[in-house]
Amino acid sequence: MAYPTKNPLAKLDSCPPFLAHALARERNGKKRLALDKIVERSGLAERTYLRTARKHNWDTVKFGVMKKFLKGTGVDPFRMRNELRYLREHNFQFPFLNKKQQQTLNEICAAAQK
Repeated sequence: MAYPTKNPLAKLDSCPPFLAHALARERNGKKRLALDKIVERSGLAERTYLRTARKHNWDTVKFGVMKKFLKGTGVDPFRMRNELRYLREHNFQFPFLNKKQQQTLNEICAAAQK
């Protein structure tokens, strides 16, 4: 799986929904955002938000839902400097990711380090 940096769709693919959800942090970056706060900021129904947060890619997510989802998490796939620093500090590990999500994250991180 290659993620060339110049292609906007590749940038978006390098931050799949489950990762955007995992990276949703308070402004200082130390505390996770509460689910109700994320849902409120996004304007999505909680069920829609959670269904999207479990996805491994953006392929089946409607554009409007994608925009609202990213607004709720506060993650901008095109400006990931702070998020990448957070990932590096935590050795690219999240204890609550399932096996497939962790594998996808490992592939993304390996492509980003090339």
